Amino acid sequence: MRLVPTILYMPTWSKGVEESFRNRAGVSRFLDYRGVEVIEAYGPLEVGGLRWAIAAKQDVTEALHPPPGSSVTYWSPLRRRQSR
Repeated sequence: MRLVPTILYMPTWSKGVEESFRNRAGVSRFLDYRGVEVIEAYGPLEVGGLRWAIAAKQDVTEALHPPPGSSVTYWSPLRRRQSR
């Protein structure tokens, strides 16, 4: 079986991608296509004269909640949560 990379082949849309094409960078929190609350960091990128959008997205529950049994304090620009 031959695996084919999806980089540059899969179109995507999000608030962050849209903002990137307006030449804005930032972090936003919104419901994605699954109806799940996510945090996305995004920004514009120009390579070889082509305009791109770069974005990283993660579910809020995964990003802001510590793993079970953890005694680490997590810091976030959006919210501070201390594990128990």
